[in-house]
Amino acid sequence: MIKSLGVDRVEVLDFSKDFAKMDAESYLRDIVKARYGATAVFLGYDNRLGSDTLLPTELEPIARRLALEVVIVPPASFSDMVVSSTKIRKALDQGEVELAARLLGYDYSLKGAVVSGKQLGRTIGFPTANMRLYDPLKLIPKRGVYLCGVETLGHRYFGMTNVGDIIETHIFDFKENIYGLDLSIQFKKRLRDGKRFNSVDELKEQLLIDEEACRALL
Repeated sequence: MIKSLGVDRVEVLDFSKDFAKMDAESYLRDIVKARYGATAVFLGYDNRLGSDTLLPTELEPIARRLALEVVIVPPASFSDMVVSSTKIRKALDQGEVELAARLLGYDYSLKGAVVSGKQLGRTIGFPTANMRLYDPLKLIPKRGVYLCGVETLGHRYFGMTNVGDIIETHIFDFKENIYGLDLSIQFKKRLRDGKRFNSVDELKEQLLIDEEACRALL
């Protein structure tokens, strides 16, 4: 996403124990200045940097001593709400994917490979694509059933996703075999909590209700 904005080069540093122990001045001097030859640093208004967790106002005199220009980025806001990663994580934890999308500027998504499951859904007319995440540490929204955008085979679809012990998506109007292939889902709206069913017929009845609700939203 950063590269798509026209940035030529992105560096990702290994967050080792030694790196974590580095104070802010050492980081600016030895990494930012000496390793990369930087001439400026951009800091979020509430950034904390280094093992000494210095704020931007505390970092400014240190950076200037190192001949680094300091640019402090003010808070972004949406509907009088200051945007922060904490608020976004909280929204996702609570299943408020629409709020998360407004704060992010795009729909929150998960990507992975389609793996085989118990195939119960196929037997009742609701085949699902079970996903093994490419990034298993990425935050997963609150358990429940969601309307989602779906991307696979180079095309876009809609579907409904159940987030539970596994992440499984029923793709609307889709009959292709995509086992082992890439799948991306974008969370649009949470429909309901997950729940257990007393019978397969009860499950199918609920899935029909869920699909009708999704198509009405579309």
